[in-house]
Amino acid sequence: MRKLIVQPIKLSLIVMLSLFSTYSIADDFKSQSNIDNIEINYVLFPSTMIAPATAKALQLTRSENIQFVNVSVRERVSDSAATVAKAATISGNYFDLIHHRPLNFVKVEEQGAIYYLAPVRFPGEESKMSFELDVKYADNKPAAKIQFDRTLYRDIKK
Repeated sequence: MRKLIVQPIKLSLIVMLSLFSTYSIADDFKSQSNIDNIEINYVLFPSTMIAPATAKALQLTRSENIQFVNVSVRERVSDSAATVAKAATISGNYFDLIHHRPLNFVKVEEQGAIYYLAPVRFPGEESKMSFELDVKYADNKPAAKIQFDRTLYRDIKK
C-alpha cells in the first residue's frame, strides 16, 4: 500500500468525496459498518470525478471505465457523536463472474482525514461486481470483513 501525505490544495478531493458519498448513501444499499466504537465507510465513485491535477498529484488514473473504492475509518469519541479519523490496514478483492482481482489501496492523509482509495477497472457499459474488504483497525482485534455488491457504470461524456 502506497502512502501519500497530501497538501491542503487537495482539499477539493475530500470535499468532493464527502459530497459524493453523502449523495451515494441511499437506503437502497449499505455503505457503512459499525463495530464497537468504529465506523467504516465505503463508497464507489467514477475516477473522472477527480480533477486531473489532483489525480496526477496522487498518481491515480482517470478513465471512463475506472471507479474508485473509497474507504475511511473513524473512531467515535466517548459518548458523543463526534468521530476522529483512524488509520487502518485495508486489503480486499473485487470480482465478477469471470475475473477476481485484488484491490490495491493508496492511503491519503489530509488534515483531519485519512482515507484509502483503490481503483476498480471494469469492462463494458455496466458491470455487476462483488467486493470483499478486510479492515484491520486495531492490533488486538480481528480484521472487520465487509462484503457488498455494486453495479458499476461506464462514465460516458456525450
